[in-house]
Parts: sequence; structure tokens; C-alpha cells
Amino acid sequence: MIYFYDKETGKIVGTIEGRVHSEAHLKMWIGDRDKTERVIVPWKVEKKEEIEREVNVKAPVTDEDIVDKKKGTYKSYVKIDYSWDEPRPYKIVKKKKKMMKNIWKPDNKQTDLFQDFDRRRKKIRDYKFDLKTKKLVKRTNKSKVIKKSK
Repeated sequence: MIYFYDKETGKIVGTIEGRVHSEAHLKMWIGDRDKTERVIVPWKVEKKEEIEREVNVKAPVTDEDIVDKKKGTYKSYVKIDYSWDEPRPYKIVKKKKKMMKNIWKPDNKQTDLFQDFDRRRKKIRDYKFDLKTKKLVKRTNKSKVIKKSK
């Protein structure tokens, strides 16, 4: 995740979401470069877990899926793949599949806080960056927006 903050106040002015950033993300900037600074919080894979998940897979059509063999008509859930030389009927079925799941963790001293932001347990706008330490701190005086009367 990339955080942009005001150089004078430490107030967060924007973020670029993500755990892995491309070269294009690193070239992006929010706000005026003279007035904002950024902090890049890298994430790393802490561990990998094997999980079992139901996924949709293509399966061959069986006799029970055919309405009329002579006419070549199928039940409504049968789909036809036209990307082959001859159209091939198939159906979608759910199948349990073992997969690897990455457990990500921020590579930062304030790991718990960044994980709370990621899981939406805490709001980024309630924090600001300490200008000396570049660490997040709880905002004490939230400025209220005053609407101008016409």
C-alpha cells in the first residue's frame, strides 16, 4: 500500500491500494509533489495454507443431459464450445479443488495497524503521519468542514 500525506500536517491525502506494486504504481503521485510525501508499506507472504474450495469446471456431457440425440438438442444448462473445429457440448459442474492460499502481512513495525486498515477494522482518515518518525499516530483534532453559506 502506498500512503500520501501532507508534508506540513501529516494528514493522509490519498492511498494506492495493493500489496504488490508495479513500476507504473510507483510512478503515480497524489497531490502536488512539493506539498505531499509518500510512504510505501510493502507486504510479504507470511505463510501459505492449503485450502479446499469449490470451483466451476467444464465436464463432458452424458446421456442424461441429451434431450434428443437425433436432433442434437440438450438440456438448458448445457453450453456449446465453438472454439474447436466441431462444436463441443459441455456442462459446468462444481468440483472441490485443493489450492494454495497466501497469508499476507505488512513488512512494517506497525503491522497490526496496517492489517486493521486492510480488513476495514479501522479508518485511515482517523490517523496521520508523525512528520519526524514517519509512523502513523491517532489524529487528535479533526478539523470540521464548514459549509459556506450562499
